[in-house]
Amino acid sequence: MFKKLYNFYSNSPLLTTWMSYLTKLLAPFFLIPLLLIRYSPQDISVYYIYVSIWSLVLVFDSGFGSTFVRLISYEWDERKSNSLNSGENSKMKTIIYVMEKFYLKIWLICLLILSLIFTIFMFKIINQSTGPNLGWGCWFFFVLSYPFLIYNNVYSNYLQGIQKIPILKKWETFFLVISLILGSVLVFFKFSVHVLVINLQIFLILNSFCNKFLYNKFKPNAYFKKNIILINQIKKEAIGNAFKSGIGLIMIQGLLQIITFIYTNKYNSTFLAPYFFSIAILNNIKSFSQVPFYSRIPEFCSLMNKNKIYKLKVKSSNSMKLVYIVFIFSFLLIGLYINRILNLVGSNIKFIEINLWIILGAGALIERFGAMHLQIYSTTNHILWHKMNGISGIILILLFVILLPRFNIYAYGISHLLAYLFYYSWGSAKLSYSVLKTNFWDFEKQNFIAAIIIFLLSVVLIKYNS
Repeated sequence: MFKKLYNFYSNSPLLTTWMSYLTKLLAPFFLIPLLLIRYSPQDISVYYIYVSIWSLVLVFDSGFGSTFVRLISYEWDERKSNSLNSGENSKMKTIIYVMEKFYLKIWLICLLILSLIFTIFMFKIINQSTGPNLGWGCWFFFVLSYPFLIYNNVYSNYLQGIQKIPILKKWETFFLVISLILGSVLVFFKFSVHVLVINLQIFLILNSFCNKFLYNKFKPNAYFKKNIILINQIKKEAIGNAFKSGIGLIMIQGLLQIITFIYTNKYNSTFLAPYFFSIAILNNIKSFSQVPFYSRIPEFCSLMNKNKIYKLKVKSSNSMKLVYIVFIFSFLLIGLYINRILNLVGSNIKFIEINLWIILGAGALIERFGAMHLQIYSTTNHILWHKMNGISGIILILLFVILLPRFNIYAYGISHLLAYLFYYSWGSAKLSYSVLKTNFWDFEKQNFIAAIIIFLLSVVLIKYNS
């Protein structure tokens, strides 16, 4: 019985991906409470700055990841459909060759940016922490090792593209669990927060080595002979789409990190610690809730490639329902019980004001709505992320600059909500509806409309119990 359940789990992209994100979600409830009890607000802020930089993997990836996953997925599907064998000049081998070259360049760019630019931003936060000398040693190790996490995308992109998501996520979960257990021990015995960061970084690197092993196991073994025409063709396609995707990611994720550093320099660590803590929880909820949809993107690409539009509509709709349910339920639980949990564990910091939590949650829900629809449209391989995210990013930063003097820590949450509400989300949805041959009412009456109603009821419940 146990073996059957394990085999079912091992072969399910949804369950294995969900378990990976569940492990990430558990960090705030096991590691973070200890962190809040045993460390000063200054050291807690150090931890969350590193969490913020870890999230920049998406920005440094610059959209190449999603582009190469689509290219690999299309080629993998084509070869399976036509029962083709890997030839010495196979397109798959060429895609891999181009991908490796691109990520080597990204690796070098990442190293330069971290060492020359981010070091300046880290001066204040490291010098305010406990043990700044160790802090600078930690930062030196982090800068040298972080680019390897970027190059790890070569391996994960390929494994996702050939639909090896279950084994990829199983190992990711394993390393996350081990790092979480060891991290909790380090925090319990009050090792420096810098040691905690080094521990987490080491396990991320070990995970990347594991992915490399899997990549070598599953990649085509045929002899590769360069085909310049095919290489240039793939480069052109990859650069065009990745540039568009990357601009979109940079405009949103990059701006978010800039705003984080603005807050870091504007407010003291004690004031910022609750905000960083709350943002980390919200990001974990977003990541965990999106699994039912994002774990099926390779499948959605395959359905679009085969022109099975109705099947794509049904499967994407069902996946979106699950995303909304998980997100709203998690948002509600945090809103209702987080302060009680923090009081119970004797935390050194409190949660953010409940009104700010509601604003951030509403913005995240609107963002998920638009992001999923834009992903559906992107299965056509027509990439508009640069336009949608670019314009939204400009709106966001303009609103943030205008609102910051008056609304302070609320400025980002309000700006994010409005930027997505008035452009990104509805624009993305319209593109998706055109591809799925549907309309707002037909597609959303049991999806987003129902989600908005349930979200508003959750807000009433949170406010009533606050």
